[in-house]
Amino acid sequence: MRSMAMTAMAACTVAFWLGVCLATPASAVLGQSSATIEQDRQRLEAVQTTQTKKGYTVHALESPGASIREYVSAEGIVYGLAWKHHSGLLDLEALFGPYYSEYSQAVVEQPRPRQHQRITTEHLIVEKGGRMGDVWGRVWVLPLMPQGLSEDHIQ
Repeated sequence: MRSMAMTAMAACTVAFWLGVCLATPASAVLGQSSATIEQDRQRLEAVQTTQTKKGYTVHALESPGASIREYVSAEGIVYGLAWKHHSGLLDLEALFGPYYSEYSQAVVEQPRPRQHQRITTEHLIVEKGGRMGDVWGRVWVLPLMPQGLSEDHIQ
């Protein structure tokens, strides 16, 4: 009985997080060109700021309901994202692009649901947490991260 209860609880948690992650469309995609960041800015009606760092650029999009930081390598490839979302839901499938199936499989395989999750796959590290109306997270693609940088710079 306890096993069934844990399975049901895990399924509810996965359903909740997938719901949280699938509602607001986004277009800058992990592993893809940074050319779509302007589309994100327009769709979110956000103010964009850009910071150029040694070996990478951070595009920060600020809107009343969301904050998304997109980390782009010197080659123009999105290798990391960080987000805070206060209204609506964020579409992680669109953000994660080709890495989403790897991520969603790892979510299902999590041993216990938690409010804060760290999911590590062959290519990705995803950290996310929060509660309804106040969700945060970050993701990075290990093979695409510029050499010499650690996960600490993705905030």
